[in-house]
Amino acid sequence: MSTATGTAGLVRSIIDQRAVRSVFQPLVHLPSLEVVGFEALSRGPMGSGLELPARLMAAASAAGCLEELDWVCAASAVRAAVAAHLSPFMTLFLNLEPSTLAAPCPADLLADMARARQNLRVVIEMGERSLLDQPSDLLDAVAAVRRDGWGVAVDRVGGDVTALALLPFIRPDVVKVSLPLLKARDQADWAETANVVRAYAERSGAAILASGAQSREDAWLARALGATYGQGWHYGRPGPLPSEAKAPWQPFPLLAGAQGNGDQTPFELVASQREAVLAHRHLLRHVSAFLEDQALKEPEAVVLSCFGHARHLAGPTFERYRRIGGRAIFVAALAEELAPGMAPPGARGVALAPWDRLCHEWDVVVVSPHFTGALVAREHEDGSGDPHQYFDYVVTYERSLVETAATALLYRVTRH
Repeated sequence: MSTATGTAGLVRSIIDQRAVRSVFQPLVHLPSLEVVGFEALSRGPMGSGLELPARLMAAASAAGCLEELDWVCAASAVRAAVAAHLSPFMTLFLNLEPSTLAAPCPADLLADMARARQNLRVVIEMGERSLLDQPSDLLDAVAAVRRDGWGVAVDRVGGDVTALALLPFIRPDVVKVSLPLLKARDQADWAETANVVRAYAERSGAAILASGAQSREDAWLARALGATYGQGWHYGRPGPLPSEAKAPWQPFPLLAGAQGNGDQTPFELVASQREAVLAHRHLLRHVSAFLEDQALKEPEAVVLSCFGHARHLAGPTFERYRRIGGRAIFVAALAEELAPGMAPPGARGVALAPWDRLCHEWDVVVVSPHFTGALVAREHEDGSGDPHQYFDYVVTYERSLVETAATALLYRVTRH
């Protein structure tokens, strides 16, 4: 029997027997050092080759059963929290992949997850890389978590600028800044990370949690970054839940507000709040070029553009997006009849279905930590001229509106 076959059999046995165990690492409120929650960490059977979580998850992924293992781990943590009578004001952090939230929970675990919804205060941790891989899947997962009344945390912020640009789309209640990842970068980079995370927290009311704190120096760094909550060996190692964990004075704040479902277009969303005016295509070219030039100045930008039809993504426009694709974190170009290979290098091409209302829009949306702007336009049809030449349009730099428009386009990136 090969090693791979043996490992696959072992992980399958662990899942079938529900043979995972949970340990819990305390999360503390830094000003008071009060324990305000716990992160659930999973382990395989003690002494087995899959005891360590990284090996266990890697084996499940290779065997094609990561989602089922995820549910088994979550249910194990929930059972332990309920058995320990964890206070409903204590927050339980669970790690679940977006693909897990999209997959059905095994029938024998449904009762455990129902108890979690009724009795526990839960925050689901997600990785920001999922948004780049499958944007609509992650947005759907966030919406599902919100419907359950739970919170969302973005983990491992600090090692990749991607997370900073994507915070507005995930809209996490908690931003977990990884101190080990941050310390591996130079001071200018981590200062930039701190500034962006602080700005997001101020706008949204989200909490900043510094993870991986191993020493007193790390604790000082956490406070310097603006973190209000901390996690790491300096504050407590993983172990069983305490038999009596009293309700904290400073629980994690969970944000109100729901994610949209992507049914509306950017023009419909923005024009419902701002008056649209009529203009010729020539004028909008200048507005579009201005926003695209801003994207070239913002290396941490997310750029999402809808061109209506693929013929509009040609010549100077194609060249400009080729340049943007070489600098921005994420670029998507949406158009009808956009064949594979027609999108500029560095941009993800999305072919719109002929009946999609976006085929009648011209949208350019730029979101970065320091700049937001959007042009949203729809073909003007009054029977007196060519609808491809005149548009009703809105230009806005109001961050929440721009982010709403961008999210509407992100929903379509993997749905066509």
